[in-house]
Amino acid sequence: MDEEQYYLGDELDKEILKHRECHFGGHFPTMIDYYELEGLGVDEELTIDRIHYLAKVEEELGYNLAAEMLLGAEMEEIARSRMAYKQLRAVYENDLIPPQLLADLILSENEDPQEEIDAIVEQGEIMISPLRNLLVADAFYSPLFPGYGLAPGRAAICLGRLGDKDSIIPLFESLGKSNFLIDDAILIALGQLKPYSTEFLLRVLRSRPITEDNERSAMALAAISNDDAESATMALLELKSFDMSVYKRIAAYLIPLCHSLSDPKDRQDFLELAKNSPAVLADEFKLIEKLWKKPSAKSS
Repeated sequence: MDEEQYYLGDELDKEILKHRECHFGGHFPTMIDYYELEGLGVDEELTIDRIHYLAKVEEELGYNLAAEMLLGAEMEEIARSRMAYKQLRAVYENDLIPPQLLADLILSENEDPQEEIDAIVEQGEIMISPLRNLLVADAFYSPLFPGYGLAPGRAAICLGRLGDKDSIIPLFESLGKSNFLIDDAILIALGQLKPYSTEFLLRVLRSRPITEDNERSAMALAAISNDDAESATMALLELKSFDMSVYKRIAAYLIPLCHSLSDPKDRQDFLELAKNSPAVLADEFKLIEKLWKKPSAKSS
């Protein structure tokens, strides 16, 4: 069969082959079965029809498409993923509980692995160091590694449940590193670590010069604050301190925090800021103003 009659080699084809090599031992039938069952590691961009097509092409050509289409760096990544799987499986050969529980967490096919998380939390502080190591391990943010890129988020949830305030900095530094699922898990963990996390985020928010860290701290505060008077006051101070037309994204996170302002002068200052705000932020300011007016409307 002449290879030229097949259309091969686009980036999605390569992703399918890498996914197969990393998670399914280079075996198309196993990958197809998994995708038909819609397992946890299914990548929605890798269609089952295309997987079937590549499997057929490989069978007709009689050689491994991965060996022909993937570059050296890609094959090295596959080798690292396979080694990680091998190391995780090896921990079951001994009686060391913490590594086994961590392997259970990473390898779990449950979308919400509460049983694995509960087992780790029950072990207490002994799990904190390995969980932090997993949180900051860049390789495990890759969908090609064991855990399909979800393992750091699971580690974050465990750290939050364990109440480890020393994990606040690595949690914060991991925000924005991957996808929204990981960020959501990190924000849940930071919420579980209040008030220590709030104190840290406010310090970062006040830091100068303004960098991406200020934006991340504003985003995190907006996510975890719940009628927090201190955060509201600090948000107002920050809105006063910089040009909102330059730092619109930070302002967009801080404006909703001001909902908790109760002092009449602070509210008036907020409304004055609204008059000179960029048009793109006008609706955000108006929403807070409307929320403030609701109680008085009811009482009348």
